Parts: sequence; structure tokens; C-alpha cells
Amino acid sequence: MTKPNLESFIENSKSHDYRNGTIMPHNKHNRHDWESKILYSVIDSLSEDNCILDYGCGPVATLRYSLYDRFPKMKYIGIDIQKPNPNNNIFSDQNYEVGELHLLDKSIEESDCIVAASVFTHLNWPTIEKFLDKLESFFEKGGEFGFTIFLGDEYTLSKEPYYYSAVKENSYHFVKTTVEQYETYCEKNNLQFTLLPYSYELDHRIGDSNLTHQNYCNIRRKK
Repeated sequence: MTKPNLESFIENSKSHDYRNGTIMPHNKHNRHDWESKILYSVIDSLSEDNCILDYGCGPVATLRYSLYDRFPKMKYIGIDIQKPNPNNNIFSDQNYEVGELHLLDKSIEESDCIVAASVFTHLNWPTIEKFLDKLESFFEKGGEFGFTIFLGDEYTLSKEPYYYSAVKENSYHFVKTTVEQYETYCEKNNLQFTLLPYSYELDHRIGDSNLTHQNYCNIRRKK
């Protein structure tokens, strides 16, 4: 199958909005753009026969909506620190699982690709490294990992703790990481880091940080 370009991939799915636990499929909203881009970050691994892990999926796991519109039989696993909301299931299909963080290791083993949208944007570098270390066997079997970051020239932690974290001492309202941090880690572990040529424009700036967008990245084993 020919790999689609990003623009056609975004258009090849129903746009939707997510508000207050309700999915409204016909309302154009940036969330559709956001979800399409995180899926595109692992485009080489998306297929009906594979399994995707959405790390930091939220209580409703809305990424399923954009995924199943394109790959209705692909298995989806959502993992989050919040308990899943059973009243907001988007689909009645049974080819997905949604769970909490204690299921992470088992879910990594099952997955062919992993995405983490707006997760590393709140974690300090030692915590990010610890998560990447967990993916050693995943990368060895050819898995690819797509994620978003706030990119900076210097590694920066905000002073204000991130209010939504179960591990408050390791999480922040926002974190800027650098390309060098990922490249250095990947070089040591025979991995390839790619800063993808597209980003997600935020609807508003975060506090006094002047952050305006998140960058998409990919890590996979070196060929």
C-alpha cells in the first residue's frame, strides 16, 4: 500500500470535536488534526493486523475515533493514570482495552506501535529516560514510538507542578526537552530519533511560557 502524505491522511477521516465527554463527529475541530498527526507519527506500523498502545489516553480514549475510522479492525490499548470512564465509550467494538498505569508492561509487550501525545510535555528527563528504557524489547522487535514534546534550546522545567499527575515530584506544568537529549539517548541504545516536519499549534499559550506548539517525534530501532 502506498504511504499517504500527511494532508490526505488527515482528510481521510471524519473530523470531530470532543467536549464534556461527548463526541460530535461533524464539528470541525483541532482535535481531529491533533489525533491524525499522532497516528501519522507511526504510519509505517498502522495496519489491521497490528496493535497500538495509546500511553496517556485520557479517561475516554478519543484517539480510537480517528484510528477506527481508518483501521476498524486494529487493536487499540489505552493506558492512563485516570480511571477509564465507562459512560463515554465511543464504540461498542470489543477490539480495544482501556486500563490504568499498572497494565503498562503487559501492554507494551502486545503492541506493534506506541503513541504518547502530550505526555513527555509534563515529565522530567529522568522519568522520560525510564519510560524509554521500558521499550527496549519493543524496539528490538521493530516497534515504533510516536510522541509530542515542547522543544527548546535548553532543558527547562516549569516551577508550577502539573496538577494532573499521579507522580507529582516527577511531573511539571510543562517541560521543554531538547533534540540533543533524545539523540544522545538513542545513539547509546542503537535507536533512531526523528524530529518530524510538522507540529500542533496550541489554541492558547500556557501561562507565561510563550509555548505555542508541540512537535511530533518518532523513535525506532536503527536499520
